[in-house]
Amino acid sequence: MYRREWDCVMIQEGGKNYRYSSRGPVVVIGDLHGHYPGLVSILRHTGLVGEDLRWSGGEATLVQIGDLFGRGDEGKHCCELLMNLENQASEFGGRVITLLGNHEAMATHFHLRYITTAEMANFVTAPPERQDPQTAFIEAVSNASALGRWLRTRPAAVMVNDDLFVHGGLEWDWARMGMAWINSQVHEDMAEEVVYRSLGPTSPLTSRTGPLWNRRLITSASSSGAGEDIEMTLAALDARSMIVGHTPSQTVTEDGQRMIVSKYGGRLIGVDVGIHPLFGGTYGWLEIDGDRMVGRSMPSPHQAELEPLPPDLMDELTV
Repeated sequence: MYRREWDCVMIQEGGKNYRYSSRGPVVVIGDLHGHYPGLVSILRHTGLVGEDLRWSGGEATLVQIGDLFGRGDEGKHCCELLMNLENQASEFGGRVITLLGNHEAMATHFHLRYITTAEMANFVTAPPERQDPQTAFIEAVSNASALGRWLRTRPAAVMVNDDLFVHGGLEWDWARMGMAWINSQVHEDMAEEVVYRSLGPTSPLTSRTGPLWNRRLITSASSSGAGEDIEMTLAALDARSMIVGHTPSQTVTEDGQRMIVSKYGGRLIGVDVGIHPLFGGTYGWLEIDGDRMVGRSMPSPHQAELEPLPPDLMDELTV
């Protein structure tokens, strides 16, 4: 039996247990990788924002699964829009939750391999001779800036109603510690202004089995034991389903769009449909309304012919 608490907006004051409830439907958007047009198109199509890009979703909840930065050129605009909507939604009883992705963890720790020159240039505020793009980007995501502080306080795992949301995946070894512990450890390491490699392989920001980098759960065959791990995690957190991003869907429709992936009888849902054109440009999202989960998509002007993803488009963990 799964508990539902439709009459309250936040289960604990301040959200320190990272469990929320939503009076309205929940819309889940996967990895953006700096593709601002895709974010705007989906938000408008779902009715969460109007033409003026202000919140119009009422009591709905928006969950963005992380990876605002990396490979694309407009992560800055994605961040600014979500930050604004976060404040606006609360005025109407709605909510915007932006999870921490591995690309935000890397970018805030001086690992700029996936940050494009055009993205860095978006942050330049002084004449080029006084501020080079890389310096401008590093300053913009530092603890000294509003954006940097916002990025450093993104949660790695939350529950909304009965469902667990995490960027990569949450295995039992992490889940048994509880979401408050996981997020506190994440925020501790996010506060460190050190190079990414120095965090070490056991940090929740870098661990291959941790919440930001895990691919095992979504990619493993049913015989691998991943299903048992998922069941243990969901039981520990009293959750119905685990909803993840990070790993682009390899399930494709006849018209060439990546699909929302459902595994283990709906206990694990993958929502990374490759919104950025580098990954195919599918404008897709997940809608949750009570017991009903539906993957949806809309026409995209940036949709590309899909081929197997080359290794250089799958993020490399370099610690």
